[in-house]
Amino acid sequence: IEDTAKLSFVTDRRSKKISELRANPWVELCWYFPQTREQYRISGKMTVVKVDDQDSHLLQARETAWKRMSDGARSQFAWPHPGLERGSDDSLFSPDPVTQESAPLEDFCLLVLDPAEVDHLNLKSNERYLYKPGGAENREE
Repeated sequence: IEDTAKLSFVTDRRSKKISELRANPWVELCWYFPQTREQYRISGKMTVVKVDDQDSHLLQARETAWKRMSDGARSQFAWPHPGLERGSDDSLFSPDPVTQESAPLEDFCLLVLDPAEVDHLNLKSNERYLYKPGGAENREE
């Protein structure tokens, strides 16, 4: 979300992760960059922003994310339920294009991660940095 330290992702309301996040909103993401040999682990609380969310700021962020996606990416939210067997009717996966002008589909959700900690590991120099909100930084070698 702009002007914040929060990370955003998109997902389908019908996916398994929605119920998993409802049961436990605390998550950890990990990225590894092989060329620089750096790893980032970001932990924090994930918020699911659905069509009926009460927070107008989060609903605006959901709409912005929707508009930034390609027509093809938006169209995936009109496909059949994710995770179910595909079947033989490929026409179900070719809906009319869902354009930027269309309102976000009901199954479109925005995920917002509010980081509680970032663990940065540099494997080249064998250094580790821990960042916490408020600018706290710890360095380990």
